[in-house]
Amino acid sequence: MGVRGLYSYVMGKKDFFQEVKVQDTKLIIDGTNILYYLAFWPTLDLQHGGDYDALADTIRIFFKALSICKIKPFVVLDGGKDYSGRKLDTVKQRAQQKIKEAHDMSTGKKQEIMPLLIREVFKEVLSSLQVPFVQCMAEADREVASLANEWSCPVLTSDSDFFIFDLKGGCLPANHFRWDKVTECSKYIPAQMYSADRFCDHFRMKEELLPLFATMCGNDWVQSQAMAGFFTKMNFAKKVGLSQNHQKIDGLFHWLAGFTGLEEALENIVKITKVKENEANVRDLLILGIAEYRVSISNVAPFFEKEALLSDIPEAIRILPEWILMDLARGELTALLIDALVLGKVMLGVQVENESDPSSDDVDVPIRKALYGLWLYEGEELQRRQGVSQGTLGQHRSPGGEYYVEEFGREGLTLTTKRVTVVRPKQSLQSLIEAPGEERLSFLLDTFGVEISVLEGVPPCMKLPVCITCYWMSNCRPKPELLHLQALLLGMVYGKLIQDESDEAVREKLVRKQSSMRINWEQWGPNWTATHLYNQWQSCMRSSFHLNQLLRCPLPKPTCSQLYSGTLVHGVVRRLSEGQTPESLLEGLPSLEKFFSDLQGAVLSNEKTTRKQDRGQQQPEGGPANPVTHSDTTLQRSHYPEVDTKKRRK
Repeated sequence: MGVRGLYSYVMGKKDFFQEVKVQDTKLIIDGTNILYYLAFWPTLDLQHGGDYDALADTIRIFFKALSICKIKPFVVLDGGKDYSGRKLDTVKQRAQQKIKEAHDMSTGKKQEIMPLLIREVFKEVLSSLQVPFVQCMAEADREVASLANEWSCPVLTSDSDFFIFDLKGGCLPANHFRWDKVTECSKYIPAQMYSADRFCDHFRMKEELLPLFATMCGNDWVQSQAMAGFFTKMNFAKKVGLSQNHQKIDGLFHWLAGFTGLEEALENIVKITKVKENEANVRDLLILGIAEYRVSISNVAPFFEKEALLSDIPEAIRILPEWILMDLARGELTALLIDALVLGKVMLGVQVENESDPSSDDVDVPIRKALYGLWLYEGEELQRRQGVSQGTLGQHRSPGGEYYVEEFGREGLTLTTKRVTVVRPKQSLQSLIEAPGEERLSFLLDTFGVEISVLEGVPPCMKLPVCITCYWMSNCRPKPELLHLQALLLGMVYGKLIQDESDEAVREKLVRKQSSMRINWEQWGPNWTATHLYNQWQSCMRSSFHLNQLLRCPLPKPTCSQLYSGTLVHGVVRRLSEGQTPESLLEGLPSLEKFFSDLQGAVLSNEKTTRKQDRGQQQPEGGPANPVTHSDTTLQRSHYPEVDTKKRRK
């Protein structure tokens, strides 16, 4: 995410930019960064877990604007975390900060928390629009810069690291890229272009010193504390109107401008620190940071040009078969798998959640165990076949020989790590992939604890969401009430039919009805019970989506943007709690009412099956064959009255 404070410093100075009209060109998009930029668009709600339908619409409008101006986008997404492990402290600090911000948002304070399924929504919209994209095996910054230089075209981003890279085609900061002003008659997108040479000319500084500046100020690779001794001995000139951090940035630029080159600057920095035994460390640290801005031959250009396998990938995943490597590059497998195999560590993400609630990630641990088990033991088997040493994979084994993954999650307001130990699956991933689809489906349903009969009559695209919802109903704590299930399913029904409707008049009617039920920003925060329940559903959805992908989709891949819209679902919960019925919210829309009834019937039929199993089955010695524990899942009459819901008070 760049050098702290540099983006706002540069953006505040018009001299560093040139007005341009962007049209008829290739454009390299820093995918993860621009996804965040679009997700934080002012009209989008983040307080209720994400309005994925509205986000998808915003992404479509963005890329339509590019198309109108004949701009050909190429999106480069981050993959796994830095596999050297040098950025782990930075990643942990950011995660800890996000936990605090998520809690603040749950109490009504404005913050920017990324909805959990946002990356899947982004990829599905890119695919639907046929926008070329690649998911790197590691972080994408250098790949973005290298591709842009190879094709001599600009980069679109809001990451200040791209103010440091030497980019032939320049950098287009997202905040100055006015795609939102484009109309059908537009010929270009007005923007402001940043270039490193123009910036350095302003300070009369050698361009080769920019990476040194970034490293000294502290970036993702080198913590700012590493140079604290240097800055305490410097007395930069104070300028009126600059913050303390901007004073430091401005002063360092002017100081570096006094040197003829990199070597002279390094020698002076080492002298100023005046810690003889630390000289080599300071110099090595700076050189290490500088190297991160070195642009090389693009590893992703051949993928875009002829869908060739990516090169320069971490050693730990070179052993993987070509189909897995291609699925990773295409974004059809989650980058979390790279982290699990290479680092043995996974960041679970943060949701808007109150500190008093347990982490929503606890509910889907059995699903993640199944995912990790297939993945890690497949890695072991491939290493054995190829005679390769275990490397990092072997470092993550328990004393009993089982593999484990360290997951970073939340406990209260604290970032914690939990070791998730996985057992060897009965079938290997490769054998499942080669087996008939029924075997892969059986593995998936066993993991969810769902009988295949539950899916009879469910539309193919809704089978996975129904399975996930069944699992959520059986494992979520506290137990969801009927109104929470109904609100969730109503959201799915509206989401799917609105996006699928071809008749514009009918679609407008559905949108108006849907909009009337949405909830606005809540000053004191959203309903905590509903928030915690739906956060758990999203956690289940994410891990189940990833497991289904790894098994090459024995259940059809759903459209994530149709499945959950937070302001709608929370709004429906409020209406149902006030006594309205699902039927009253679907009045005049018979197709939706039938669709809703089918989905609700499927989920509740699984609950009845689960209840019978819990009452009548004795567990075999050693526990159940599948990883799901159906404890305390008996349907309570207060939650699920066996009466016609139409008789409820309107």
